[in-house]
Amino acid sequence: MQIKFHGSRGSIPAPGIDTIKYGGNTSCVEFVSDEGQRIIIDAGTGIRKINRTQFNDKILLFFSHSHWDHLQGLPFFNQIFNPDARIEILLNARYYDGIKSDLLKQMSGKSFPIQFDSLPCDIKFIKIEEKYEIDSNLYVEVFENAHPGGSSAIKIVNKNKIFTFSTDNEISIMKERKTYDNFVKFCSNSTILAHDAQYLDAEMKNKKGWGHSSIQDVCDLLIESQIQTGFFTHHDPERTDDQIDDFENIIAEKISRSGRLTTLSGAREEDVIEI
Repeated sequence: MQIKFHGSRGSIPAPGIDTIKYGGNTSCVEFVSDEGQRIIIDAGTGIRKINRTQFNDKILLFFSHSHWDHLQGLPFFNQIFNPDARIEILLNARYYDGIKSDLLKQMSGKSFPIQFDSLPCDIKFIKIEEKYEIDSNLYVEVFENAHPGGSSAIKIVNKNKIFTFSTDNEISIMKERKTYDNFVKFCSNSTILAHDAQYLDAEMKNKKGWGHSSIQDVCDLLIESQIQTGFFTHHDPERTDDQIDDFENIIAEKISRSGRLTTLSGAREEDVIEI
């Protein structure tokens, strides 16, 4: 199993000398199963990095939701212009109609010159009710996040290894809605968890309801889920590399107090994690 972060920035691309370490491209993660099946999660500007990849099988593309920073790179993903490409777009059934509509509008001729319906590749849209089996060794599950307009976490299970990705999720709102305990269960047993941590606790007062979590809440999630390895992502576009590095001090203190053998690191563009 391999996980590669092609974009870990939130809201808007943030190129510059102060964002080189963690990167400035918006959300895109590539998962490769032990058998070689790729699942691309979100199509922020980071998806252009995958244009160098040679695809020998169908391409699975999951959208957590259709806010601009998670779909803005799709028109620049070269496989949609490949007549030999087979693409399955996986969507949580709860948000299926809305996300599909937004993808079609994005390439309707008004915002981009090439229309979705004229793409030469073979594209199918797949509804995921709760679980979708890709093959005998690989399946995905979804969970509803707390985010304005809706968003979904995805859990990818490849044999006995699990990768869970949850961006654009406000943990404090989950607690108010009484969905947090079930989310902890959803995340439990993950080999790796990647979760949105755009803010600090001190910033949440003015960001409540925006649909993003604090680094402190993500630390608690890892501890409560008993996950050994985690990555925080969806870095604020105003956050410099040095400021993201400073999150490590907060993480170290919270994990030390918990007594858990847990690591939580900032997701860096082009990081590759092998399991």
